[in-house]
Amino acid sequence: MNRFGVSVELKHIPILDPEFMPLMRFNHAFLADAKKPVGIAVERADGQMASCHTFIHGTPEMAQADHYYIERIVKTILWMKGGFKVYVSGDEGTYEYLKTVYCAGGQQEFDWDYMASVFEHPFEIVLVDEIPEAKDAPKAIGGHLASAWTPAAPTGRCPPSSMGRPSTLRRWSGSPRSIPTPITTTTALWPP
Repeated sequence: MNRFGVSVELKHIPILDPEFMPLMRFNHAFLADAKKPVGIAVERADGQMASCHTFIHGTPEMAQADHYYIERIVKTILWMKGGFKVYVSGDEGTYEYLKTVYCAGGQQEFDWDYMASVFEHPFEIVLVDEIPEAKDAPKAIGGHLASAWTPAAPTGRCPPSSMGRPSTLRRWSGSPRSIPTPITTTTALWPP
């Protein structure tokens, strides 16, 4: 299958959507020949920053593939981390393209408007020589239900854990609707 000049081998073609191509497959095929370094960073509240160093082709014949790839990275970062200011380094064409996409009337107008509303700051695309380094400020959340979790008495029916100690089940003593869901944050950004 070919998309924007990038050939991707797929073992299984979905019957209901034969044009579907998993984004990760496209990205791996795209990066196989991409050599021009590009940086993308997205600023969010309190000076936090998500940054990504990657590559594009940087040629006129691969411009459409470059734009698709970069736009998907920016959208992924925006919806994983959030943000109101996108920094671009390494390619002025990428910067110009993102300015036409993330604006009023642009292809990603919803994201442009939504992120500006959430962060109460105008959404911007900025060209820089070097993107800022990643900066996260994780905050502890939850903990108010920590005493509600109690270890169950070992029954001998559970297989031993890999550490050689008997494993125990945990019982929830609260209402079924108030079972806490663990929430974690990560600083890993795509692509790997």
